[in-house]
Amino acid sequence: MVGSLHHWDVYPYVLLNLLFSVQAAYTGPVLLLAGNRQGQKDRLTLEHAAAEADRTDTRTREILTEIKNNTDLTVRILEHLEKQMSGTSANTRTPANRPSATTRSSGLRPTM
Repeated sequence: MVGSLHHWDVYPYVLLNLLFSVQAAYTGPVLLLAGNRQGQKDRLTLEHAAAEADRTDTRTREILTEIKNNTDLTVRILEHLEKQMSGTSANTRTPANRPSATTRSSGLRPTM
């Protein structure tokens, strides 16, 4: 009722417009600062993720190199054993190469 009798902010609403302008004046910079801070956080997160990815990639390459080295060594051992087995199978067993009775009964294989 009082508002209808005493119009303290008439039609163009100058005071209301002024209040909205003041609110916008301090809200804008606050939003820009928040955006900048979030951008900095995102950049740091991406840099950290990139560094972790590089370390992981390096470690994966090291592991793959070790696996390749182990595979090569295993192949060399297999080739050596095959060569050794082909050399012993070509020879006839002499009494010195035959397993002893105790070795046969215990189930142990003679070493060559």
